[in-house]
Amino acid sequence: MSTSTNQLGQRICQLIQSQSQPINYEQLIALIEEGQNEPLNIQEITQINAALRAGLRLGFFQRVRGKFLCLPVFNELQVERSTRR
Repeated sequence: MSTSTNQLGQRICQLIQSQSQPINYEQLIALIEEGQNEPLNIQEITQINAALRAGLRLGFFQRVRGKFLCLPVFNELQVERSTRR
């Protein structure tokens, strides 16, 4: 699992959204291990934790009662610059 935090965060978000309800940390780890057909090593778990922390801090993920959900992100979100001074 050699990906950047952004790519990993996107992958985690897709995995969470594929479930019918929010999932806890253990379920998330189990789903990732199932997807790669082998247990995660310490480095991979550290990367997943970093992606989850960053996603929570930036508002991409939300944690409610210990379960994660992924908030919708708009691909075409644009910030308009004000021309007023």
